Amino acid sequence: MRIKLWLDKAFVLASRLTGLAASTVASKRRELEWDLNAILKALATCDLTQALQARMRQARDQFLTFAAFPEMVDVTNNACERDLRPAVAQR
Repeated sequence: MRIKLWLDKAFVLASRLTGLAASTVASKRRELEWDLNAILKALATCDLTQALQARMRQARDQFLTFAAFPEMVDVTNNACERDLRPAVAQR
């Protein structure tokens, strides 16, 4: 549940990214990083949760890239998908 809430907070930040000052984005990013650290350090008894935590640990540096480089990185990969669509349709 904590992971879902964390993702919800990250998506809220992503949706409001263009309307926030750089200092606010940096502050919210730090808060999300602290929360993620706590989530990943939490002991889990469920095998699925442990597996999810392990995968999140491996990709943790990629989660908030959109907030670290707001004007250089798109929040989603939709632009890439749009670029690939003609090739996939032709195939």
